[in-house]
Amino acid sequence: MPPTLAELEQPCAGCGHQNAVHTGGAKPGGWAIYERTWANASGWCNTPGCDCPGRR
Repeated sequence: MPPTLAELEQPCAGCGHQNAVHTGGAKPGGWAIYERTWANASGWCNTPGCDCPGRR
């Protein structure tokens, strides 16, 4: 089950950026409801300059 909006608003334990920006690796044209990395925001952090490899 995908995380709730409240969970995505929380900071990542690894880098402190919102969990919602951890969409690295998602297909650029993928729909969030079908593409797991978008739906779960589980990829690497897309905040400029951040190298956090995955949401924690």
